[in-house]
Amino acid sequence: MNIDNLKKKILYRSEHRGTKEMDLLLSNFVKKYINSLNERELCELESLLNTDDEILYKWYLNQDKNTTPFVKNRSNPGAASTFYFYNPTTVAYGKQEFEQIYGDRKNNDNWRWSSLKSNGFKSNNIANNAIVSNDSLETLQPDYYISKIPKDAVVIDSLVTDRNYAYYQLGLIYKEKFKEYKLSKTKFENLLDNNPEEKLILPSKYNLYKINELLNEGSQMAFYKEDIIKNYPDSRYAKILLNPDDANITDKESPEYLYAQTFKLLDEQKFEEVIEKSDQYSANFSDEPIQPKFELLKALAIGKIKSKEDYKKALEFVVVNYGNTEEGKRAKSILALLIKYSTRDLSSESEVLIWT
Repeated sequence: MNIDNLKKKILYRSEHRGTKEMDLLLSNFVKKYINSLNERELCELESLLNTDDEILYKWYLNQDKNTTPFVKNRSNPGAASTFYFYNPTTVAYGKQEFEQIYGDRKNNDNWRWSSLKSNGFKSNNIANNAIVSNDSLETLQPDYYISKIPKDAVVIDSLVTDRNYAYYQLGLIYKEKFKEYKLSKTKFENLLDNNPEEKLILPSKYNLYKINELLNEGSQMAFYKEDIIKNYPDSRYAKILLNPDDANITDKESPEYLYAQTFKLLDEQKFEEVIEKSDQYSANFSDEPIQPKFELLKALAIGKIKSKEDYKKALEFVVVNYGNTEEGKRAKSILALLIKYSTRDLSSESEVLIWT
């Protein structure tokens, strides 16, 4: 078991619960104690995080004594545990800390607002500990938030594009890093349901084919295979599906493999070859999400062997054409550095900024 990946997974889930109360309760605990937990306790914590928020919240506030969100020790249920949430003293301390900040409120909608009228927050405490400014009062008005809703079509389109790329990246992360195939499948399906850019459609369908293969979902696997071969007969993915035993197609011609090889050339300071290969692969994979990565590699190589103006133009190309991607945003950050420190060679700093 990869402990580091498990910790990252637990931290992410603790911060994205879906309700603010559980975000606060669980993420604060995880950040404070995760490095002191052993492997068994980490697995127990992961199991706890899979529990529905409503059940966890009621259990935490002792509102439902008949509900237990998890088994204390699977191998020996009667054995004592040192895990934080099994220690009544530490749980009581956490509950007290929560109530000091948020009061003894009910678990219902609009809990922040309703708490101002409940016994959980005493009016004299608010009066003694807070001075409300005009700016703070403004944020309590619905019109303040309504005014923040974007109305410009360009801005809305940009948000849609960002969302679609986020769905795609999340799908890849769940599939490749966490092996959470059902979650990955959901993200790719959400992407396809939201009218994505053309370049995201085919790789998403192929990823869904591979995920359904891993999940033994034969009918859905066959659906995506037929879709790709019928509607994208000349694509690399169709060739892979028609020739699954061809190692040269499945491995050495995949964009991920070629990108890794090109990045290796950059690391070996073979900058002319990086530029040549990036141009070639960017053209070959022009309809795929990996294209901006090749363009960014090319810009980095240009920054090493050509003039600063050439470097700026290469970065501007990435910003203009792929502004909504992670690579476009990083290229924009490098450009800002180039302008700020116009007399310095920032090629090495740029690499650090991009790849960390």
